[in-house]
Amino acid sequence: MDPQAVVEEMNRLGMIVDLSHSSWETARAAINISKAPVIFSHSSAHAICNHSRNVPDWLLRELKNNGGVIMVNLYSEFVSYKDPATVSAVADHFDHIRKTIGAKSIGIGGDFEGAPGNCSEGNGRNRKWLMSFDATSCEFLSRWKKVRDELSASRPSEVEMTPEEVKNPCRLQPVLPARGHLDAGGGGGLSLRPPPCLLWALLPSLLALY
Repeated sequence: MDPQAVVEEMNRLGMIVDLSHSSWETARAAINISKAPVIFSHSSAHAICNHSRNVPDWLLRELKNNGGVIMVNLYSEFVSYKDPATVSAVADHFDHIRKTIGAKSIGIGGDFEGAPGNCSEGNGRNRKWLMSFDATSCEFLSRWKKVRDELSASRPSEVEMTPEEVKNPCRLQPVLPARGHLDAGGGGGLSLRPPPCLLWALLPSLLALY
């Protein structure tokens, strides 16, 4: 399946493209394809902490051109080589990203189970960032909704993904019904039983119907 078709269909559906778990080259390809702004939902600056999950400066600049946002990860391993990382170290990531691509491209990404525990360093440099995030999120969502609305009348993609292309269980698979759960007629035909991960993915859409 053409990866471009995946990103284009996500744009049409109004899905935000999240690149935090992708490779750098995959992230660059997605940024160049996407008409809507993308996000790194929990990544930090590679120049500050040399971790493969963090984002290098050249990719930050690609992100800025897309109008997207990087949401700084608070997990210690992605913040600093020191253990545990400090709130001041988190602020170093904010400062570096601001100097590289500007404050309008920054958010907070969480991963709170690994967040720095020392919050007593609440100096002005650390607190000032909290004041800018409302404006950043509003601008990002405005750009994202604009693309979604422009593409809302487009026809759905007809590009198919073959079972061989999907090497994980998070998809509909034809499976034999479990013993004791045959249909009322007693037949033993195939049933389409969605895996739990797919049901959780669909839950927000189902709740929105009510």
